[in-house]
Order: sequence, then C-alpha cells, then structure tokens
Amino acid sequence: MVLTRVRTMFKRYPLLANSAVYGTMCVTAEFSQQVINKRVLDRKTPPEPIDKASLTRYAVVGSCINSNILYFWYRWLDANFVGKSSKIIVKKLLLDQFLLTPQLLGVFYIRLVFCLICSCAWFFVNFTIFLVPDNGPLALKYLWATFSTQNGLKQL
Repeated sequence: MVLTRVRTMFKRYPLLANSAVYGTMCVTAEFSQQVINKRVLDRKTPPEPIDKASLTRYAVVGSCINSNILYFWYRWLDANFVGKSSKIIVKKLLLDQFLLTPQLLGVFYIRLVFCLICSCAWFFVNFTIFLVPDNGPLALKYLWATFSTQNGLKQL
C-alpha cells in the first residue's frame, strides 16, 4: 500500500520526488559523516554537537540545486540518446562524466567558497559589533569606524 503510493508519487511528480530523495541522501551522508567523526573516531566527553547549520546547507543544496540540475540533465540525456546498446551507454557515460560532472563540482566549490566568505563576514561583523565599541583596542575601534562608515552602519 505505502509502496504503491510512493511509486505513484514518483510517476506523478518526478521532480519533487527527485528533490526529496536527493536532499535526503545529501543530509544522511553529511549526518553519518559527522556522527563518525565526532562520536565514533573522536571519543570526547561530552561529544561535539552535530552541526545543524551544515545539515541545513546540505539539505538546500541537495534538494533545491543539485536535484534540479540532475533531473533536467538526465531528462535531456535520455531524450537525445535513446537506447540500451553499449554504444549509447558509453556516450551517455562520457557526456555525464566530462560535461556535467565538472559543472557540478564547480557549483559545489563556488558554494563552498560562498559559505566561507559569508561565515567570515558574519564573524567579522559580529566580532566588531559585540567587542569593539565597548572596550576593544584602539586599532579595532578604528577598523570598526572605517567599516561602519563605508557600509552605512551607525557608529557606536
């Protein structure tokens, strides 16, 4: 009964189903990696908490970005290379590995750099907001004054 409903959902809404499956796979892989690294291999007491922000990023990338790219890519690939012969399979494989994979890796690393830049900017802004205006060193106060005037923020 449940399997029939799942099969019907996959046939009726393939993009939605692919998004759910791919997002779940990405989150599960990241979660299992964190559990192994933080709980099994590293025996700290208490164990490090699971990084939920990272799981959220993997869920967004897996269900919103990569799943859509892969859905439309494989749909195009199947429409333009019809058949199950060895020649067709090799063509699909080569196109997949040398045309799409570099694009997906590019998206992955661009997202990684973007997340790094955002987290560094978040740290810089929060560090300067909470530590500098009260009793931080003079150099940091000057840095905060420069940053705040250039970005239209109030000086404290």
